Amino acid sequence: MRPMVSDHDGALYTVVIPTLVADPYLLEALRSVKRQTLPPNRVLVVVNGPMKGIDRLREQVEKLFPRFEVRHSGSEGMISSLVEGIKKTQTPYVAFLDADDIWLPGKQQKQLGRLSTSLELHAIYGRVRNFHQVDSTAELKALPALEARVFSATTFRTDCFEKFGLPDTAATHHTWLYRWWHQAVQM
Repeated sequence: MRPMVSDHDGALYTVVIPTLVADPYLLEALRSVKRQTLPPNRVLVVVNGPMKGIDRLREQVEKLFPRFEVRHSGSEGMISSLVEGIKKTQTPYVAFLDADDIWLPGKQQKQLGRLSTSLELHAIYGRVRNFHQVDSTAELKALPALEARVFSATTFRTDCFEKFGLPDTAATHHTWLYRWWHQAVQM
């Protein structure tokens, strides 16, 4: 069992963002984390692939929020970056955000509120929207919201990865999530 910590705000969740150094939407994804009404304890930006530009990325990320951390996970793929982030999480909850996704400001507060009062739940997912663009005020020009079981819309109890296992790093980019959900549901 990993030790669990919180910061001075009492935030009990870590955000894990797997990415490539040059992802064009990463900073907007990070800004959406910063706009959360319940800020995270820690944000791990886990870079996969070439390290060229990682120092500049680190500088950009640290300017946004001091509790952001940039790590390099090697070149084994996005799933390995997720697993690296899960292993480094020391909070009771963990949420994942794809580098090309953004969260609405109250997402984490709503999901953590539900998880903290519903002890039988291991994870809670929300609704998602595909968006075409984000303007300068970060308003979404979006399609209607739909329920979706995607990691970037889900907050998990961190210990569920001890109970149900880690994502399969041998799975493909398009099958790992379904394999993990299936494994968790079966258990």
